[in-house]
Parts: sequence; C-alpha cells; structure tokens
Amino acid sequence: MEEKNKRIVIWPFYFDVNKSRSEGRKVPKRFAIPSPKIEEIVEAAKTLNLNPKTNPEARYPREWWQKSGYVVLDKLKTKNETLLTLAKKMVELRKKGGFPRKV
Repeated sequence: MEEKNKRIVIWPFYFDVNKSRSEGRKVPKRFAIPSPKIEEIVEAAKTLNLNPKTNPEARYPREWWQKSGYVVLDKLKTKNETLLTLAKKMVELRKKGGFPRKV
C-alpha cells in the first residue's frame, strides 16, 4: 500500500505566480515563477533525483481548454515539501539563466 503513495502528480499551475491559490497555485508567491513549463519542472526534478515522467497532452481540470501537461515524480516526505523544494530549485534555475524568464 505504501508503494502507491511514493509518486505524485505535479501541474505547472502549482508554480505560476500569476495564479491565485484558488486558481491552483500551491506554493507561496515568493517561490512562484511566471508561466512555468513542464520542461522546467522536469529539469528541476532531475537535479533533485526525483525521476520525472511527463504527460504533455494532459489538461489541468480547472483550465480544461488549455493543454499544460503534468509531471509524475517521486515524493520526498510530503507533497507540500516536494513542491516547495521543487519551486526553490526552479527559481534558482531561472536566476542562473537556465530558462528564459517570461512575464
């Protein structure tokens, strides 16, 4: 039964600074970035050794008209801890110039 809870689904909306909490953002604004892409999530997850797998054709249920995709990856201790660690790494990668900053 524990095996099932070791992987989690991550949507780009969880990290979007332009979204409110009620629209799907899950991390604090200070760790959020504008227009996050699944490629950024995958890159950050790879640097954290979280074994990411993508589904780029998926649509976030709250915005079903737009393809955003999602990433399935290994969970650290909790989903929130995983999201925060991932968000911090994505901010770090953007600051280093690893990804273009889109506003």
